[in-house]
Amino acid sequence: MPQLSQVAATYASQIFWLLVTFGLLYFVVGRGMGILTRLDGG
Repeated sequence: MPQLSQVAATYASQIFWLLVTFGLLYFVVGRGMGILTRLDGG
């Protein structure tokens, strides 16, 4: 079934990019929060 494998590859790629995006977002937000708390705390 070529269609099934094509769909699987597409979903694998989308999930991969979704994880990469959320990982970067989590990292950036975490760094931003840390910087904000450091500025607030003095």
